[in-house]
Amino acid sequence: MSFTGKGLPLSFLVMVCLFLYLPRSFACNSTYNWQAAEINEDDLLFMVLRVNNRSVLDSVDVFPVGDTHLVAISQLPDAFDLPWRITFNPNSFRSEYDEHSPLSCGFDIDFTSTAESTVAYWYTDDFDIYVDIRVIATLLGGESSTNFEIMQLNFTSSYERFGSGKKSKQLVSERVYTPLQTLTMVADDYKLLTLPRINYRLDARHDSTKSNTSHSANINGYFDLAYMSTNYRLSNSKTGSKQFLRLSKNFLVDDTITQFKQSIETIDDRSIKYELGDLSLDGDELVGTSLQALGINTFSYSQNRRRNFSSIRIEETVLPGWRARLFRNGEFLEETVSDNDNQVIFSNISTFFGRNEFEIRLFSPEGLEESRTQIVDVGREQLPKGDFDFRIYAADAAKRLLDGNIQNSKERHFGASTTFGIGHNITLNSDYQRQETEDNNFEDYATFGADMNIGDHAIRVRHAKQIGGGQASFVGVNSRLSNKVNASIEHTYLNDFTSSKFSNNADFVYDTKARLNARLGSTKPFSANLNISNRQRLDGSRSLSAGIGVSQSRRGNTLSNKLSYSENRGSHKTVHDAFLTHRIRNFQFSHSLSWQPFDRLDIDSYTMNIRWPQKLKTFQQSNISYRANNKHKFTYRQQASWRYELFNFKLGANINSGGHWNVNIGITGDLFYNKPKQRLQLSKPKGASAAKVEAFAYLDRNRDNQFNGNDEPLVGVGFEGSHNWLDEQTTENGEVQLFTNNRYQKVGVDEGTLYDPFFMPSKPPVLLATHEGGTARIEFPIVTTNDIEGIILQEKEGEVRSLAGLTVNLLEINGANHFTSMTEVDGFFFFTKVPPGRYMLQLDKEKLQDFRLAIPEEAIVIEAPEEGDIVSLDDIVLIDSKTHKSIEQAKLEKEADAYSGLQRQAYLALKASIQASLAAIDNSQNETNGLLAHAAYQKVLAVSETIN
Repeated sequence: MSFTGKGLPLSFLVMVCLFLYLPRSFACNSTYNWQAAEINEDDLLFMVLRVNNRSVLDSVDVFPVGDTHLVAISQLPDAFDLPWRITFNPNSFRSEYDEHSPLSCGFDIDFTSTAESTVAYWYTDDFDIYVDIRVIATLLGGESSTNFEIMQLNFTSSYERFGSGKKSKQLVSERVYTPLQTLTMVADDYKLLTLPRINYRLDARHDSTKSNTSHSANINGYFDLAYMSTNYRLSNSKTGSKQFLRLSKNFLVDDTITQFKQSIETIDDRSIKYELGDLSLDGDELVGTSLQALGINTFSYSQNRRRNFSSIRIEETVLPGWRARLFRNGEFLEETVSDNDNQVIFSNISTFFGRNEFEIRLFSPEGLEESRTQIVDVGREQLPKGDFDFRIYAADAAKRLLDGNIQNSKERHFGASTTFGIGHNITLNSDYQRQETEDNNFEDYATFGADMNIGDHAIRVRHAKQIGGGQASFVGVNSRLSNKVNASIEHTYLNDFTSSKFSNNADFVYDTKARLNARLGSTKPFSANLNISNRQRLDGSRSLSAGIGVSQSRRGNTLSNKLSYSENRGSHKTVHDAFLTHRIRNFQFSHSLSWQPFDRLDIDSYTMNIRWPQKLKTFQQSNISYRANNKHKFTYRQQASWRYELFNFKLGANINSGGHWNVNIGITGDLFYNKPKQRLQLSKPKGASAAKVEAFAYLDRNRDNQFNGNDEPLVGVGFEGSHNWLDEQTTENGEVQLFTNNRYQKVGVDEGTLYDPFFMPSKPPVLLATHEGGTARIEFPIVTTNDIEGIILQEKEGEVRSLAGLTVNLLEINGANHFTSMTEVDGFFFFTKVPPGRYMLQLDKEKLQDFRLAIPEEAIVIEAPEEGDIVSLDDIVLIDSKTHKSIEQAKLEKEADAYSGLQRQAYLALKASIQASLAAIDNSQNETNGLLAHAAYQKVLAVSETIN
């Protein structure tokens, strides 16, 4: 056949196609001129087997032959995690093609082949087959190498995950019947009444300018009352006293547990919540504004879901003096200091399409650090068709629950709203609100709107009608422009409309805002923000504001720059705000600067805060500040704290540029009732929002997961879940009281603290739902277990060697427990954490047949004791199948000699029938049938003995 420029013949194209699409098994069917090697047993080497430089076998047998080496192949399939099969009679090495394995190709090697091709060596003895390492490398599509200095044999392949699916040959013992454990959630438990945990601060201050001493007290109390979570706040100083009391509760609906398995962060989104007392109410786009008020509020969805379209308000309760930094998806936004009302408040924080993870990092004056997280999803799926949410509230901003009237004028608010799903991407909204005006009249408002999702765009439309007055409209779009760029635009229009959101002095017609957020850079990413606002007034004038900012947070260091421009009725102002945090030899520095770069370079304010390195018992903090509006512009503050088990003691001093100074001393700590120790207890602060966890551990003797009968409490048991629990262990009554600042806390037994090595918890770690001031109780039964160990050897031709790589199963008789192990290089196998009971040992029949080893006829039955112990089995010696067959035949003939004639033939036939039946059942690979067969076999033998 010739090719002469008129195009390739069709037959050639067909051949090319066939070549390109041949199965991978073609590459493995290389022919070899197999030559049996002569081996000197004294040349045997024990080498570490490595796969792509990862160790997978501690020892493998290797023989040097000429310029190559032979490796024992019986353990390679397990080490490489490949479906290779080795048989000894006849000697062969084969594999079926598996399209799901990139390294599995079909081959069938006959070691007696003498094809005219590459010379390859092989060798066999009574225990294994040894193959040329060059052939193994070819089958793997890679190369082989040996290093005699460190005794290593390494196979490499272009497929990086080659061999990575196989566990290192460590001791293996697992319950194969048990599925992958997932954390079980324990629902939040609200109680009728619990004793409060009180977080307090007591201060005394002496001022040089007034030559007097003043006192102040701040208290945050957390407890349960009337099956609700209760928070009490007190701020008392020489200017007066303020008290706040709020009660709340979450009701989790049926599908919440299912949602929890998907995401812990959104578990509250489908809950019903009510709260009463001194509340913080969120506003909306047109009518309501954020306010503190006495009232009641009930709603059936997450607050974040209501307020998350373009901005949110974040509040946290901490004692005065805590510094708080707010981050959104790792991007620094703002820093503030908690006020004398025991709160940190971030207002009007922008949200963008997609996931907004807000992290509040809190720093106490005594050195304590906390982190709290809120998740807001903008543009998530709307309510399913037919579902609805609701909200009903009534509040009076002129009152507090315990303080009564706090202002002369009245300011009452009432409202009800519903949202209804009409499709996968559309939700309708309606609101009715009533607000009291300054002249004690009421204004009524009706609002209608819709929320829509279109791809990566969330759209919100609202229209409000003031009954007997004007109207207002809002339209907003929040979009993801790319994976790293988000943007939003919103427009508000007023027509003779007033509300608490837009008071009587709201003299504008429309307000338009646009925002852009981008994550830029690859090696050192940073965030960029742009915002523009334009407000058109009734008199035709306008106010304009614009801002641009960049920030970067890396390895605990933060740099943020914001440039803002504002123009209002002919006046304009430009302000640059900068924020920087960094470390110098474990000193934490933070700098904040606000100045006007285009107005005589005036500096409005500057603050440098220094948190000294943490020591075991002490902590110090320094602060230098400048305020342009103060008479004495510079102030220096220094505070030192001493941490004790009962409280934290602090001593601080301030001095300003006018020479005026003050000194303050104080203590902070917690007061609570310790139920396991049955006494009131003072301690250093546990955290601003800590909940109690009462954990109980006991020895469950009857294994019913209930404390009863002869069960006994265990002392000295620790728990995992928080580093703060390292020194906490159960008392004589088996109980310990722990604290957590997490809304959802993982709790499990620290097995290293169990005094008996054969103890183990029968319950896996759980996830506790908690709330501030709540008490969650969890019980952990502890049961006894056993370790079972043994050695499997093989005997051939009078020589005994260990048998490595054999799968050993431990089956509970009349039970469900099933454990699996694998013999090591020395034949050792090991099972751990085996419950008490009767077990049967089962060996891998298929591999024993490949190795020409006899399967033990009599089952190896093991008794695992109730008290827990190490069960060491006698060595299990397996003999060659031919030898075993000869022994059994001789034994049978000897037994048959007791009979004669037809009776002897009948006896031999009966024995053969029994053996064939058992073999058939064993080959079914059915464990239950295998156990039944063993029992039946024992009965038949007993009957035979009786007949004899």
